[in-house]
Amino acid sequence: MNNQLFKRNLLFSLMAVVMCFGFVAMSYGAATVSVDPATMDSPAVGEQFTVNINITGGTGVGGFQATVSYDNTAISYVSAAKGAYIPGDPAAGTFFPVLKPGDSDVVIGGSSIQAGTGEGDGTLATITFQVVEVKASSISLSNVILSDAAGNELEVTSADGAITVPAPDPDPEPEPDPDPEPTPDPEPTPDPEPTPDPDPMPDPDPEPMPDPMPVVPDPQVFKITLTNLTMGEPGMGGQIFSPPIFATHTAGIKIYKVGEAAVPPLVALAENGDNSQLAALATGAGANVEALTPPDGFVIPGGSVSVLLTADAMNSALSLATMLVSTNDAFIGVADLALYDEAGMPVTVTRELRSYDAGSEQNTERGTDIPGPVGLPPEEDPEGSNARVPTEGGVITPHPGIMGVGDVAASFAWTEPTAMLTVEPYVPEPDPEPEPVLPTYDVKLVSGLNMISVPLMPTEPYTAQTLADMLGSTVVIKLDAYSQTFVGYVAGAEGGYDFTIEGGKGYIVNTPEGGTVTFSGTAWSNEPAEMESEEAAAAPKINTAQSAWAFVITSDLQGQESGASYTMVAKNLRTGVVTTEKVTEDNGRVTGVWADLSRKSVVEAGDKVEISLVDENGTVVSGPFERTVQTSDVNNAFLSVNMRVGDVRPKDTILGQNFPNPFNPETWIPYQLSRDSNVTIDIHGASGSLVRTLELGHKSIGAYMTPSSAAYWDGKNSAGESVASGIYFYTLKTDDFSTTRKMVILK
Repeated sequence: MNNQLFKRNLLFSLMAVVMCFGFVAMSYGAATVSVDPATMDSPAVGEQFTVNINITGGTGVGGFQATVSYDNTAISYVSAAKGAYIPGDPAAGTFFPVLKPGDSDVVIGGSSIQAGTGEGDGTLATITFQVVEVKASSISLSNVILSDAAGNELEVTSADGAITVPAPDPDPEPEPDPDPEPTPDPEPTPDPEPTPDPDPMPDPDPEPMPDPMPVVPDPQVFKITLTNLTMGEPGMGGQIFSPPIFATHTAGIKIYKVGEAAVPPLVALAENGDNSQLAALATGAGANVEALTPPDGFVIPGGSVSVLLTADAMNSALSLATMLVSTNDAFIGVADLALYDEAGMPVTVTRELRSYDAGSEQNTERGTDIPGPVGLPPEEDPEGSNARVPTEGGVITPHPGIMGVGDVAASFAWTEPTAMLTVEPYVPEPDPEPEPVLPTYDVKLVSGLNMISVPLMPTEPYTAQTLADMLGSTVVIKLDAYSQTFVGYVAGAEGGYDFTIEGGKGYIVNTPEGGTVTFSGTAWSNEPAEMESEEAAAAPKINTAQSAWAFVITSDLQGQESGASYTMVAKNLRTGVVTTEKVTEDNGRVTGVWADLSRKSVVEAGDKVEISLVDENGTVVSGPFERTVQTSDVNNAFLSVNMRVGDVRPKDTILGQNFPNPFNPETWIPYQLSRDSNVTIDIHGASGSLVRTLELGHKSIGAYMTPSSAAYWDGKNSAGESVASGIYFYTLKTDDFSTTRKMVILK
């Protein structure tokens, strides 16, 4: 189809003059092609506009192609898209534009690869441009070809032409009617009877209309954000922006104009990233200036920088500039952007920005002429990699990007737009509402055990842990109303049982330091009507260093089997008082509590406490461990012991029966130790002669009753020979114990 499309040259022109855009409708056979919109009001530098290429009365159109030419000193190409006129999803057709960087035209086209052809009215394509400078310029459409679905060129008639829309005449003169038809004289009309005039009244002079009051905008702080849209490694598609300069200034002042030479302060920025000259110029003119400085002012690829600037009736426009660092003299700028609308209201603006060539240096595209990491080695470039090549009579133009003509790779090119500008009125965050002042209540705590209730309901509920942290307490004990048993929390015990603190209930706390603590909050909803007095909140101290009327036994249990049930049993060997507590926490932390609310001593310094862990059958699986209560334990109101399932501490040393028995040729000899000791087992024959000695070495207290831990005999004598069948005796010897048992070898 492409070979058949390039056969005719048809012209379709669009002219832009001053601030208006015109269009012309062209006839192609039975179809008419036109441009929409016909006009655009007041385009400004940086604004984008979209041209629709429409067709009406089309029949059998299956494809099109055209060349769009434009004045690149006035506008720049942004994008093109296939319209919906040609059947099928746009993604399914073959649509392109082909953009030749540096040229001022783009080829657009589209065709259907599905059944059917375009009929009636619709849009062939859309093209988006951005205004570079407001001036008379043109967009022309040439080489327009229409074809059917089979790729055959449609028979069309050509009509070349263009239309220019000038600025409207504010008071146009009516044009004379050419060759007017002669008008016959009317029949004479008799004069009417004269009517006496009333008293003549002179027409009063009309009141002159007052000039409208000019709109004076209020001062406004704007948040201005510049975002680097380039992507990739710096110098490899990504571009670093030099520290930018922002200024709000008198409207109508432009720091640059496309097509004119750059002023020296702008050249200093575009060549070296130096914004100080522009800052001095703007400050001297009364502008509000924010000039960022290295090293924090650089804007990396994908990064953003924001500033706050005030605008008012005097300084109502915004300008900014920043250098693309790895270039000769490229910069990004905004000149004279209005910050208020016609009604004097602050505006919100989001605008894509492109880069410009300042025209002060030749773009040789050689590494020696471009600052950055692409310079030659010092021995080949003694003057450094920032050698400048001045140009004569250069002017500001849209920058085509580094295209790899010299020794700089094409990967140094960038894609327009290079930056995004966002301007919005800045509204500071309101000051946070002050926290309400809550009632407070002081509670005095003695050094040692105290019975307290929390007098006020806090904004965040207390738990035993947070209450202990607040009070500096080592333990917090409560009475479980359901089981009528005491439950304790030990501060700092990892995995300890925590519980919620409720109003109107008493808790036992141990505070070694004592002191006064202040509670804040509101009244408890479940609190009794009468409150205890401040003095009643603290219990008197009784022999804190030697005895306690509440005491916690806590253990961190290790090695428990999944699904097994364990109970900790703690017994005061002096008083005989026993406390039991089931292990219900998955983390194995268990606590048992002794407490007497009449404040009688439950434990004293020097008491011996026996602690064991039993399973659901009552078998001891850890312990018993005997601990002596120290004065420090009484002061802290708790005693901690680590227990591991299987760590059984026998009360007596015993020698068990070997297994199997009778045996052939090997057997295991079980035993348990009530204390650490060196252990040997002597084996004698029936005559009393020594057959073998098993040196077991130093063994710790515990049970050695399983094949993995018991003593092993392979049925051989000390010479390594297998012994004969018969009765043998084995004797267990420790540092302070000896006993003998009998065994039989049966072959």
